Amino acid sequence: MKSFKLHYVLAAAALTAVASTASAQILKAEIPFSFRTGQTLMAPGAYEVKMPSGGVPYLILRNTDTGKSSMVVFRNPEYWSAQSGDPRLTFTCAASRCALQQVWPGGGAPGYTLPAPKLASGEAAIAREVPLSRVTN
Repeated sequence: MKSFKLHYVLAAAALTAVASTASAQILKAEIPFSFRTGQTLMAPGAYEVKMPSGGVPYLILRNTDTGKSSMVVFRNPEYWSAQSGDPRLTFTCAASRCALQQVWPGGGAPGYTLPAPKLASGEAAIAREVPLSRVTN
């Protein structure tokens, strides 16, 4: 009897995981420069951004040209007034290097701020934004 109940619990967990994956929102962007997500260097190109679903604390960026992916971990979703704006990625760029800093999916959804890169003493940084668009099936 216990193994019968365990099978139902495992089946319910599997269905929940599949349902949350199937409902994940995917956005796309054309990023014209190389950038870092954590320790991963990503090449310029077309990207898909799979937004978090089901309470997972990460999102996934995938270069559709090369197939290279990066899992981007964040701490907490953020609800700023900017969330109602257009979907976009924000990068912090200094010298010739950029790092993904924020992901805003728009449409009232929460945004995500990622750890900031460390800058050298006296080094100035600028923000660069790249628009996101929804993937239609």
